[in-house]
Amino acid sequence: MHLILCRHGNTFRAGERSVWVGARSDLPLVETGVRQAREIGSAIKSNNIVLSQIYAGPLLRTKQTAELISSELLPTTTPIVAADELREIDYGAWEGKTNEEVSAGGGTEALAKWELEGVWPEGFGWAPGEEVILRNLHALVEQATTNNGEDSIVALVSSNGLFRLLAKSLGIAPASSKTATGAMSLLQARESHLKVISWNKKPNEFRF
Repeated sequence: MHLILCRHGNTFRAGERSVWVGARSDLPLVETGVRQAREIGSAIKSNNIVLSQIYAGPLLRTKQTAELISSELLPTTTPIVAADELREIDYGAWEGKTNEEVSAGGGTEALAKWELEGVWPEGFGWAPGEEVILRNLHALVEQATTNNGEDSIVALVSSNGLFRLLAKSLGIAPASSKTATGAMSLLQARESHLKVISWNKKPNEFRF
């Protein structure tokens, strides 16, 4: 099975105050985010990909992204499945704060280690935990394989935080593990093992 990882589109407009947005911040897509989601759908269609299903996290921005991707695939009807396994990280004390505010609250070192090394910050209330998130993601892949078959292609719509943890577990260097809003990555799943084919591609760069 192949997985197309899709990061949701923008939730901030240019020049707006940028803060940590996770599981407790249910923001909608802004205009550029809508466009990014449509571009993902167009890229899937232009690559002649037929998705069996789209799995989307439960927050508004991921649901909207999934719906917009699906709308670009018409007349093909692609089922959208709500997947709590794709729920974003709860950033605890960092939620809703800028990097400057995080640093002012004693998070300078932890912030740098997360940004540069992908080290999970301890002592700031992040949840549910790195191991739990990875276990949930692998369970979802197994479920998708069972439901759709080894030869299927499915899309997973979630956030940079979750995809960074997955990238780290698959050996991608932290400096290369981030995914931009509206970016796409391609993985192959075979016998419960995941292999990275491409990572963090703009829709116009994505190739299957």
